[in-house]
Amino acid sequence: MTPPLRSIACILAHLFLALEASGQGTPSKETAVIEGPSRPDAPEPSNGTIRVSVDWSRPAGRTTPRMFSLAGFKAGNPATAGSPAYQSGLAHMGIGSLRYHTANSMADQNQHEDGWIDSANKRWAAEKITAAFRAWNPPGTAKIVNIVGWPDWMDKNKDKFLDKNQYDAFAAFCADLVRILNIEAGLGIEYFEITNEKDGLYWIDPQHEKKPLHVADLAEIYNRAAVAMKKMDPTIKTGGPAATRPDRTEPLFEWTQAVLPNLDFLSAHIYASGDPKDPDHHIFDRTEVMGEAAAKLRAFLDQSSPDRKIELHINEFNISWTWETRDVRMTNHVGAVFDALALVQLASHGTDIINAWNECDGIYGKMDSNFNIRPPGHVYHLFNRHLVGDRFHTASSQPRRIVPFAVRTDRGSSLLLINRNAEPRAVVLDSSGSPIPPGTARYSRIDKDGFVQDAPFAGEGTSGETPWILPGQSVTLLHWGS
Repeated sequence: MTPPLRSIACILAHLFLALEASGQGTPSKETAVIEGPSRPDAPEPSNGTIRVSVDWSRPAGRTTPRMFSLAGFKAGNPATAGSPAYQSGLAHMGIGSLRYHTANSMADQNQHEDGWIDSANKRWAAEKITAAFRAWNPPGTAKIVNIVGWPDWMDKNKDKFLDKNQYDAFAAFCADLVRILNIEAGLGIEYFEITNEKDGLYWIDPQHEKKPLHVADLAEIYNRAAVAMKKMDPTIKTGGPAATRPDRTEPLFEWTQAVLPNLDFLSAHIYASGDPKDPDHHIFDRTEVMGEAAAKLRAFLDQSSPDRKIELHINEFNISWTWETRDVRMTNHVGAVFDALALVQLASHGTDIINAWNECDGIYGKMDSNFNIRPPGHVYHLFNRHLVGDRFHTASSQPRRIVPFAVRTDRGSSLLLINRNAEPRAVVLDSSGSPIPPGTARYSRIDKDGFVQDAPFAGEGTSGETPWILPGQSVTLLHWGS
């Protein structure tokens, strides 16, 4: 159990996040939750057996560790980043990228443990920031540094907007962070993300209120900052706007066109719900909407920039857009199913970097506040251990019950089977071109009973009509040698 003081600190931290993350106060459900249909469960077929096939002769793309990664809510705090238990948890999950983000980073370093600001001198708290990045710095892991917004002294009238006479000052402020991390500390940070969820303030809220949008203003802010940052270090990639809603495409596309010459990656967030009473199949359905949204963004970027690839980052996603629901599904086996479905959808629809929200806290984290791995955290372990490589075509006779995903690496073949339903499901497997060998194949599984890793596979479901029974709401990974 989390000690009381730790729990209170967590709640206060999340309250600050909820109030500040979008830059204009707590967003509404209409602002934060992606729209999409929810369908009732399909009728049960007479025999109940689900057929899953893999065709290892039909490549379907590639996956990378950067796709199966996390957003770092506590990573910018040197004390947390330097904790051996925290580092051990991240190592278990095997992530290939980490997005550094907390709205608390705009707090004064002496007023909040996650603050990155030296308010007295109106500058970044360089020593603290550098210490956090040096504390956890595994080779090969991409780091995305999110600059949440502007410090309070650049918003004199407190209307949440950056004052127009501060656009150049903010650009210089962003460039100074590049100087601190890459020039002085020599950390070689690859990605810098300019602002977080300011689309809420600059166009989503005005749309709801039937007021003029401020798309051009946020584009100008971005462009000035990106130019200044790349002047400091031409090797970096800049992107944004960490959009609250990727399905509100018209103003987002307008913003993207306005910043295109200075844009290396487009970033957005997707949340499935804001109601803990939403049925599980409803939130699982929303992962399909996530994939559709990513595909639409990918197509737009490819059309807008045919000669220079612009990366697509979905760098926040989870079940609930608000911490206030305290939706326990984000911490148990249901959250593991949700995360696995979301990763499959996003990785299959053109997303380059995927960061789930978040790595560690009391409500969302793949680790709890004491750095214990929760069931969704094991999803990232399995994906990064077995599902980074060449993806192949799969099919399910009932894709809204059993969702397959197949990858081959230089260490063997892996078949992921996600049971979306609360009831156990019987499956038979057809692995064309790479037979599943009983006795040497192993499986790992996350379900309501916990996490089982590398258990012997007896060959159920691979010959005749004897099926393999998958537990309800489970994630099963079957692996065999090349």
